Amino acid sequence: MSNIRLIEFWRYQIQPLTALNAKSAAEPCEGALIRVAGGHGCIQPWPTLGDAPLQEQLRLLAIGEPTTLGARALHCCAVDSAARASAVSLFEGLVIPKSHVTLAAAEALTDADVLRFHSAGFDCVKLKVGPDSQRAAELVNAFASLWNFQSAANRIRLDFNATLDSAGVRQFAQLLDPVALELIEFVEDPCPYDVEQWRALQRETGLPFALDRDSDRFPADSAFPVRVWKPACAPPPVPSEGERIVVTSYMDHAVGQVFAAYEAAVFPGNVDTCGLITHPLFQRDAFFDQLRVQDARLVPPPGPGLGFGGMLSALPWKALT
Repeated sequence: MSNIRLIEFWRYQIQPLTALNAKSAAEPCEGALIRVAGGHGCIQPWPTLGDAPLQEQLRLLAIGEPTTLGARALHCCAVDSAARASAVSLFEGLVIPKSHVTLAAAEALTDADVLRFHSAGFDCVKLKVGPDSQRAAELVNAFASLWNFQSAANRIRLDFNATLDSAGVRQFAQLLDPVALELIEFVEDPCPYDVEQWRALQRETGLPFALDRDSDRFPADSAFPVRVWKPACAPPPVPSEGERIVVTSYMDHAVGQVFAAYEAAVFPGNVDTCGLITHPLFQRDAFFDQLRVQDARLVPPPGPGLGFGGMLSALPWKALT
């Protein structure tokens, strides 16, 4: 009997409403859904962040040498396949953690936006900021003045995508208003990771750091009290005492987003407020329209497995060769 699995794929594009991070433009994002034994997964690389392009991802998957993105998509397929075979939702009996709002720094926010976030149950906002430390501080100070209301629990998370150097981190911290300093929960990837440098910068600035990119390569360390885990990119980390875990999507297709929510819900350790609600960053499509948000939690589509049953079966799948 052959051990070769039939892998099918369907290429897609999703369109960001604006630039999603400091290293990417507001251009269509290319990815592919894959199907194996009736289960589904998502591969959406970010070449600007170091991933191999989609065509290379699919080529390696076809020859049985998948990248980590491909391997994680295959794992998603296996989990989804088993649940669909049993005709049960993957989310039966699970609680998806609450999420923050993810915002591009270029977005012009108003008091009405802040009230809308708060009324939807959000007490935490993640701002994507860029390599201009002065501009970043201005944006954060402006948002903090809006977000500092009603609830002492309100928090701000920042993500620089490692676009600063150590001098830029120091300058950014020096330009922050006291209100902003009080509200900032952590700064994700302020500059390229270096253990000693990150320890020193945290002491100097008083800002806690979070490690996202390639965080699976590094053991727990006080240099990053927060670990960001993207289920699309790496297997679950081993929970470490004192380390905080934030689970986020890879800003990918709705199938990938729902998979991240599932992995967050079944993670064996404690997780912080997560980043699982990223579809509002993109133009609406038929899959994103199946997702809802309630009390700052992603509500997955109904049906067996990851959901989307009829929509997925109707796609023009092709064999990956």
